Amino acid sequence: MSKIRNKIYCLLSISLVFYSVTSFAQDLASENHWDKNLEGKIIRNIYVRTLNVAESFDEKENITDSSWFKNLTNSLHYKTRDWIIKERLIFNTGDKLNFRDVYESERLLRSTNLFVEVKINILSVTSSVEQVDVEIITKDRWTITLLSKYNPNNKSGNLGLKDNNFIGLGHSSDVILSYNNDPAIGWGGRFRYTAPNIKGSYIDAGLRLEANKKFTVKSINVSRPFITYKTEWIGGVELRGERNTIDILDTNDALISRSLSKSMMDLWIGKSFPISINNELFINNSNLLTSIRVFSRNHSERPLPPAELRIFENSTMLLLGAGIISRNFYRDKFVKDFGVTEDIPYGTLISFASGLEKRELSNRWYFGFEGIYSNWFDDFGYFSGRIGFGIFKGKDSWEQNTFNLNFLYHTYLYRWKIWTYRLFFNYDLLIGYNRLSGEKIHLNSSTGLRGINEILLEGTKRMVINSEARIFSPYQFLGFILGGIALVDLGFIDDVNRNIFSSRFYQAYGAGFRIKNESIINAAFELVFVFNPYNPQNKGAAFSVLLSTNFEIGIRDIGYSKPFIEPF
Repeated sequence: MSKIRNKIYCLLSISLVFYSVTSFAQDLASENHWDKNLEGKIIRNIYVRTLNVAESFDEKENITDSSWFKNLTNSLHYKTRDWIIKERLIFNTGDKLNFRDVYESERLLRSTNLFVEVKINILSVTSSVEQVDVEIITKDRWTITLLSKYNPNNKSGNLGLKDNNFIGLGHSSDVILSYNNDPAIGWGGRFRYTAPNIKGSYIDAGLRLEANKKFTVKSINVSRPFITYKTEWIGGVELRGERNTIDILDTNDALISRSLSKSMMDLWIGKSFPISINNELFINNSNLLTSIRVFSRNHSERPLPPAELRIFENSTMLLLGAGIISRNFYRDKFVKDFGVTEDIPYGTLISFASGLEKRELSNRWYFGFEGIYSNWFDDFGYFSGRIGFGIFKGKDSWEQNTFNLNFLYHTYLYRWKIWTYRLFFNYDLLIGYNRLSGEKIHLNSSTGLRGINEILLEGTKRMVINSEARIFSPYQFLGFILGGIALVDLGFIDDVNRNIFSSRFYQAYGAGFRIKNESIINAAFELVFVFNPYNPQNKGAAFSVLLSTNFEIGIRDIGYSKPFIEPF
């Protein structure tokens, strides 16, 4: 155990040395450029100017690259409709100009991920000292993506298309055709469609259909999340049906296939009340949120009776939730993206959830808590902490208890000669007590230890520590910006009745390249060479190459939706 601590201290010391020998290059977005004397005046007109994918972001005129390739790109792309942009605004003509509403609208437009740049200008009206005009300038991203995947080991894969801005409506749609060489799975496909912010109501609707010989999912959902401090009513409903075939062991320890079919219904509604609090945790313009949720799960086919495996019990749960949220945003660059403006949330969330779950074998009560605090510190950087726990109380015992502690941190943007970079850190501790039979968590690439791709490492207690250096270069080719990454992942996993440090010390060390084109919605690639001193797949040291479109350590959202059960 002391050797493990020494290794962790050594790695942290290396990171601190790397942190201290470089020069400071933070470039936080400055104060809003709007003239403060214009706040409070009446909005006369709202103008929208949308630039196509190949047009330069210029506030005075549209500058289009006349090359045949750029012309072809523009001709194949439907520009976002002006009325779609206006429906994202939380102000209208005739309203008094409120700078917070203007910034929130700018942020909401950026959050759609449809635009490379968004800028709102406030223009004085020469003929009236009491009125202003608002100009909104956006530049579209290319939103059509080819989806493809092939696994040469089992000769399986999929092919499809995705469009995040279908014919300029801001709708998302994808269609995939899949094939698996396993005759029990065979050919299949998936169709998904999402229509956000219907008629400017901030109500989103979605449909999903997915099927092959073994697996079928059908779902439809409608929801209105808490997205701005002005949102009053929130809620949603989801109906979902699943059919699957799973393999279980019979009494002779032989694998047999059994059918599993279930339907789920999830309904929730909430109300937000503005409150005024001003202290170290909460600031003015906070919101008190209350909500109620009912969700049920019913099985029409089960591989085992619930008395043998309780995860197949039918159940209906009523949850009540309440919380206080205080959320603001600051603007930054080179955090997740490669130079475009990013809105980083900071603030505080405290929420509680409690309710009764009616199950086939026995009823039980649930109590859960979530606390989040995020902030930017001028002398330190970005820090975010989260603590969450959930407990079930049955008739005679506590069961399915979960505890989670997580910290995120990233530094200023630093400069070394012509390069800039940030350091990122993540700490995550997840512990489950009195879990049901068969409930396990895993340690692999998807849960924080890169290079281990199988689910061989399992337990009920897991600790993961991640550190990354993300490097941004001044070089680009055809709009693709080149970057780099260096990483260290450390992990432990064991059962709850043992000291977590008695687990084997799992490690991953890696370095690689990051490439991204901000003008294309899904044009992000990360190629990393990873070394694991011990990989359980071959019971020894191993090298691997990882190709990903997702960057691991990010920022934490601060939002409130339906009351939930702490995930395990």
